[in-house]
Amino acid sequence: MIRKLSVLFAMAGMILGDVTATDWPQYQCTPDRKGYTPDTVAPPYVLAWLRTTPGERICGTTQPIVYEGKVLVPTMSGSLFAFDAATGDIAWKTAAAQTEILHSVACANGKVIVPCMDGTVRTFAAEDGKSLWSFDAGTGKGFSTAPCIADDRIYIGNRRGRFYALTLADGEKIWEFDADAPILNTAAFSDGMFYHIVANRLHAYTTAAAIREKETE
Repeated sequence: MIRKLSVLFAMAGMILGDVTATDWPQYQCTPDRKGYTPDTVAPPYVLAWLRTTPGERICGTTQPIVYEGKVLVPTMSGSLFAFDAATGDIAWKTAAAQTEILHSVACANGKVIVPCMDGTVRTFAAEDGKSLWSFDAGTGKGFSTAPCIADDRIYIGNRRGRFYALTLADGEKIWEFDADAPILNTAAFSDGMFYHIVANRLHAYTTAAAIREKETE
């Protein structure tokens, strides 16, 4: 029988001393996907809090994102939860999409970027969950990868094989290109280049090259 309660995750704390945590604002922390933080937590540990998302399931690819004192987790029912990182209380919850959210959100400049399977990338205020803007790639072009935020831009690909660069400020499309196959893996960005895997091939692009490709379409 499918469980109706989805356990989110448990926060472990030290028995003695305070822990000052660095934000983990996007998948694997940074756009180059290092998955590293300078923070250290040493044993012994105690359970600080544990929360569930009643009646809503969380996709297995989703990673909790920590930003400005909140832990942000989307569900497969289209909800976006913001938990207080210290207490686990719900800071806010919003119906982010009318469809599944299958990967992690990403945060920067007070914004939470949400990839949705209805072909939209939606953005909410990290402070209170207020809707800010939405980019629509079209029906049947679902996003199941995590957004990559770098240099005030959002880089993300969809299942129709289109890869996009959007402005972080308002979601305006800067460029897009056709990767010729579904994009099912999250992109990485480093030193002016971004990388993603399509159909067992590793694609690497400079941002300038992508812009030139758009200009010649």
